[in-house]
Amino acid sequence: MDSQLIERLTRELALRKRLQQALLLFSRGVSANLGFAPALESLTIDLTTAFGVRRTSIWMHDRRVRILTLAASSDPRESATKPSIASNEDSMIARGLRLDAPELFSVAEAQCLVVPLRGWRRALGTLVIEGEPRDVDSPLFIETGADLGRQLSIAIERVLVLSEVLGDISEQNQLRSRLVQAAKLAALGQFIAGIAHEINNPLQGVLGYAELMLETIDPDSPHRSDLRRIYLEADRAAEIVRNLLVFTGSQRSPRRPIDIPALIGETIAIRQAAADTARIHIAQLGDTVLPLVLGDALRLQQAFLNILINAEQAIASASVPGRITITLAAATPGLVIHVDDSGPGIPDDVMPRIFDPFFTTKDVGQGTGLGLAIAYGIIQDHSGVLTAESSALGGARFSIQLPAEW
Repeated sequence: MDSQLIERLTRELALRKRLQQALLLFSRGVSANLGFAPALESLTIDLTTAFGVRRTSIWMHDRRVRILTLAASSDPRESATKPSIASNEDSMIARGLRLDAPELFSVAEAQCLVVPLRGWRRALGTLVIEGEPRDVDSPLFIETGADLGRQLSIAIERVLVLSEVLGDISEQNQLRSRLVQAAKLAALGQFIAGIAHEINNPLQGVLGYAELMLETIDPDSPHRSDLRRIYLEADRAAEIVRNLLVFTGSQRSPRRPIDIPALIGETIAIRQAAADTARIHIAQLGDTVLPLVLGDALRLQQAFLNILINAEQAIASASVPGRITITLAAATPGLVIHVDDSGPGIPDDVMPRIFDPFFTTKDVGQGTGLGLAIAYGIIQDHSGVLTAESSALGGARFSIQLPAEW
């Protein structure tokens, strides 16, 4: 056999072996939960070494916005910038998205192999290999590029499909949790509304008579302190009833467009003195101009107050100065509010019940367990979503999503 042919076949075999090794390392990296992005980054470096070229990059296509974004590059400087281009541009990278097979381009006297990455009925992105490959002629460069593109497309498609499936499962679990909570609140709300109204009538009688007796009894009477206690306890019970009526939505006001940043500012002002006394700094960050929300301003403020007071109490339990940060931002289809505190966070055993009515971790007499349940019901009644989580940096985060007025 011709020695040149033997040498060519040997080089080709060695190249294909290096490429297979690079793809194997990529698959192992993804399977080992190192993350898709780091695995892609390592792959571009391995491909650059395997071909002996100047640089390799992988661009991923987001078909929702028709943008190609650099996902990985063997050049750290290029990776740091993460550039994006429109998929309908006439650039080499964008044109690669529309190719049926790899194609060689000459850019600034340099050779570039552009390889389309295609999944099932969708364009995934573009693989760009820049520079003259070492000991590889153009036909072999294109042929191995095509093989590489097919195998890489299959691997990327699997990762994306798995990611989409996991995302759907997570979304379904969240939706199921919200539906269970909504059903629980709805059933409990009907029961509570009837009881609250029945209790409220005799309770108002007790309050009225206790107040009247306090006004007429001798200031030095030994029974005055007992009457005072009766009045205070009845007033506390009346406050619980009022909260129950808010929770069930029995007390409503007409809905109007609301400036949420302004309402948050007013809510902070209400709690400012108490926060200062407790050595808690409250900061409002983010956008000050956001879409208006159609709702009941008093009930929404009640929800914000309950969340804010909960954060204050969480920080106070640690007996150290703390911080509450309220961040507002626009988010489709409306806005999102994050309330972060520097408290101890939410224990895992508390998280599933945190929005349940009458659930409290406080001592008897220190809390009714209605604050967050009321906030949850109010936000839900405004077609919004209230979630809670422990922050990775410590403390808790409550997130409120509200739709914009249309």
